Amino acid sequence: MNTTKKITKQNIKKNKSKKSLVVEQTLAQDMIVRSIKIIYIGYVTVIYFVISFHLSIFFDKVIFGKFDPEKYDKKNTIIILLELILHLFFILVLTYILRNLVELIPFPLNNLNGFQIQKVKELTSGAIFFVIFIWNQHYFMEKLKYLYNRYKW
Repeated sequence: MNTTKKITKQNIKKNKSKKSLVVEQTLAQDMIVRSIKIIYIGYVTVIYFVISFHLSIFFDKVIFGKFDPEKYDKKNTIIILLELILHLFFILVLTYILRNLVELIPFPLNNLNGFQIQKVKELTSGAIFFVIFIWNQHYFMEKLKYLYNRYKW
């Protein structure tokens, strides 16, 4: 009778240690996946930064050119507003296209320990690209300031 109790206690201890081992493995794997996720977020942020920085400078200097306030003094306010809306629409379309292209860039740690880049929801909007691109659109910002000053009370 005593031997059965000891065996039962030993079995319980073994079961507890097996459960704690499984929990530790799951926790360790979860930490690895979260670490890979943080690395991926940094990886995509760098890609967005490099692409948006270079494209924004190119579009600002080559496509849109310098802002000339004297030219816009003669324009109707609605025309200026429409130009700003078209410019913003162009930036949004470009953001959409590049967001889809960045998702196609391979990540070296994809599928490691169950990590999948499709599950990372933080980077699906392309907001990083949009903010950096807008920040470097001096022509757009000057036109926006001009429109604001035109209606300054």
